[in-house]
Amino acid sequence: MPEAVRDELHVGRAQGEDALELETYKWIIMRTVRVPEVIQLITDLGPGEAQVLALALEEPGSLVIEDFPLSSICVVARTQGLLEQYESALRAKGIDCVRIQHQVSDDPGKPGLRTATMHRVKGLEFDAMIIAGVNDGMMPLTAAAADVDSDYAHMEFEIKERSLLYVATTRAKTHVLLTCRGMPSTFLV
Repeated sequence: MPEAVRDELHVGRAQGEDALELETYKWIIMRTVRVPEVIQLITDLGPGEAQVLALALEEPGSLVIEDFPLSSICVVARTQGLLEQYESALRAKGIDCVRIQHQVSDDPGKPGLRTATMHRVKGLEFDAMIIAGVNDGMMPLTAAAADVDSDYAHMEFEIKERSLLYVATTRAKTHVLLTCRGMPSTFLV
């Protein structure tokens, strides 16, 4: 994480914002980042944004975290079981998770990363969405396709699955990240 972002997060917490408490995340590495001239030409970037862009250019493929409050980021998975696995892994890294429940209003003031199934996020909005586990067999969900008994029903099933992925991705105001492990979903290739 760039030092300027660390400084901005400390200021945000001092002002009562739901910002990361860096000390609790042992896996976050602080980096001194040199901002190239081309990025300095973008006049409406703050120091943290400029250093995040520079880090992304310097370390392609690395995870770059912007300074969104955790409560404005939602991790979504296709099934409850997969979502529980992600929540467990996140909690093991010290990241608080708040599960968005069916027919229960989310309290945006409650700190923590939001988690939900794809079905649950319809009608909601977040600054950033992480659509996790978009793997072959998970999207479209092979287990649900077992009940499909005709070509027409299979086509209808795929349309519903594509719509589900579309709805999940369009819940993001500004950023979407789709992840997969192994073979990606046929919807992505």
